Amino acid sequence: MDKEGLYQGLFKGRWPPAYQQALRNDPYFASGVKERKYDPAKAKQLLAEAGYPTGFKMVFHGDTRGDNDQMVSFQTFMKEVGIDSTLDIADPGRYNTMANQGWEGLLKPGFPNPSSSVSLLSRFGTRPYFPSMYSSPGWFEKWMR
Repeated sequence: MDKEGLYQGLFKGRWPPAYQQALRNDPYFASGVKERKYDPAKAKQLLAEAGYPTGFKMVFHGDTRGDNDQMVSFQTFMKEVGIDSTLDIADPGRYNTMANQGWEGLLKPGFPNPSSSVSLLSRFGTRPYFPSMYSSPGWFEKWMR
């Protein structure tokens, strides 16, 4: 995603680009982590190496409580590298069902905003919430230490 472009355009300078879960002023910000900048050519290369030289199709799920302009922007960035997505904007009930029971494709949570430790814990520290979200083997156990 073109985070710098989103920051200047869609977000009108209000939400600085994040290159890790923590923002620069957060106490758990990890300085020295390499920022992955917008690079469609690199994305196409990685897709080809993963076995998708011409891209693929998928469903991109969102939430009516989220910013649909973001969804369209993300859809546009994905299209540039060959990922053809169909938008599915769910009402809160159907979204919560997906968040708790799983989904196919990509899910962009619209609520809650992951800017607090409570919201982060709901995203990454509990199961079975977001059961379709990938995590490395053993990740959950390390997180809960």
